Amino acid sequence: MLSNPGKTVSIYTIPAIVSQIMSSAFTQANIVSGFKNAGIYPLNSDIFGDDDFLCSAVTDREENSTPQLPELSSISPITTSLNNAITISSPVFTVSIPAQAFPSTSRESLIP
Repeated sequence: MLSNPGKTVSIYTIPAIVSQIMSSAFTQANIVSGFKNAGIYPLNSDIFGDDDFLCSAVTDREENSTPQLPELSSISPITTSLNNAITISSPVFTVSIPAQAFPSTSRESLIP
């Protein structure tokens, strides 16, 4: 590159350029120092300080905290109203479902 400024680099000249760099970059010393700086090998469990984990404080939860669910006694049983609708009520929601939303296709209902 320095000896030929302004010359276009093609796909065929890249291996010649990379081969010179790879022999000096991929040495055992460079690879080991990369793992050592990251604390992977030899293992350094103190590589990260408390300040590095401050971002996760937003989502920290107590281990023994459980979601507050309504008591089973507060949920009313399934009831049927006069218009044959089934109603299920709880402190969170109430659902009303028609008793027969779809016409029956069983043989019993087809035979007079």
